[in-house]
Amino acid sequence: RLHGYPLCLQQLLHNGNALEDAAKLDEAMTVQLVLLAVCDTAQARANMDEVADELVEYAAGLGNVETLCLLLEAGVDTDIVGGRGCTALILASSQGHTEIARLLLAAGADERKVDRYGWTALVHASEEGHLETVRELLEASSGSDDCGAALIRACEKGHIAIARMLVASGRGTASFRQGGACALVSAADNGHLEIAKLLLESGFDIDATDEDDHTALSCASHRGHTEVAHMLLQACADPDILNHFGRTALICASDRGNVESAGLLLQARANVNVADKDGDTALIRASEQGHVQTVRLLLRAGIDTNISNSLRHTSIHYASENGDDETVRLLLEARADPGTALVVACHGGHIDITRMLLHAGAHTELVHRHYTALSMASSKGHVQIVRLLLDAAADTNTLDSSGETALMEASCKGHGDVVKLLLGAKADKDIVSSSGDTALSYASAKNPEIVRLLSPDASENFS
Repeated sequence: RLHGYPLCLQQLLHNGNALEDAAKLDEAMTVQLVLLAVCDTAQARANMDEVADELVEYAAGLGNVETLCLLLEAGVDTDIVGGRGCTALILASSQGHTEIARLLLAAGADERKVDRYGWTALVHASEEGHLETVRELLEASSGSDDCGAALIRACEKGHIAIARMLVASGRGTASFRQGGACALVSAADNGHLEIAKLLLESGFDIDATDEDDHTALSCASHRGHTEVAHMLLQACADPDILNHFGRTALICASDRGNVESAGLLLQARANVNVADKDGDTALIRASEQGHVQTVRLLLRAGIDTNISNSLRHTSIHYASENGDDETVRLLLEARADPGTALVVACHGGHIDITRMLLHAGAHTELVHRHYTALSMASSKGHVQIVRLLLDAAADTNTLDSSGETALMEASCKGHGDVVKLLLGAKADKDIVSSSGDTALSYASAKNPEIVRLLSPDASENFS
């Protein structure tokens, strides 16, 4: 700034000609310093369009009323787009410069103009929580239909006074009906209880959905906003509406382990056995994510423990795969069928879960991902689990779906201790796989000890 005005508003003249900023003076000379706003030279007028966007941003961005008045007197286009990709009105509104916004509107600035993201000045002011600026824009409105978008932003950020003002304005009724559902969902998703109440009291549909078919209840349940979920349920929100992924509010709550929200939904008689597009129930999601308290709650509600999803996996399958001892115990107490859970427990080396599953009568010969429980444990070299399976009378000579035995798996992977256990359990080392190989041919040349154990003339007694 110089003499109280921004440098971009000043122009140096010599003999009536404008001097460029980069001009070099070879000797002392007399120059005139004039304000561009009152300069009548043709060259200055020609430069007006080049500097107008910078000047408008200076005034609107910094809230300098005096500078803006000079610019308006100079005839600067109020709707010119500045370097930030928006008009002066949008810039002033986003920063809460209400007086600047008032002057621009009085000078004919178009409040319907949008920035590069499609947002108007009202939307920006609503998001940033500038109440007086919002009031000014609404009073100067010429009927633009952006209240729906503005309301969504206010609800998302929790600006209840602005939300109340937008709803009370009665402006943009069609926009409210299009964006109102999103506003309620946005308020619930962000836990803004009072705004959600305001919208319901103003007649917004409690079960309306956003573009992804989320309801306010499903979002509140997913985020764990228990007070909002409780209020919505008391207002008779439907707990069984499906979102884009086929999930109900209960599945959303269970997936995140929001046990209080899940409890409220169960009290409201939400359907416990609904499955989403992937076939996952609330119990499957809670079990896979390790939410033990939610699992316990769902089991008390009588949820079906044996529903399988599109991958044919059940709740106990995921709990066993993750090594979640407590969830496996709860599911077994609820008479869940172990199914293929034993194979994935063996894969992860989860000894206690393997023991629980065997005690519950898990079948050792079931195949999952080409493996039986014994061939999986043998392939991974889990000696203790192999011993448990052998004690449970697992058949050492069963071929898995790849046509291989447990002995072949252990020999191929170089697990000598497992090979000894299997041979001691009378595993047949002469069985030929579907590819025509024996356990000996699977043994690597880098494992001479296993080759020796499997050789035809081996005489060791492993029993």
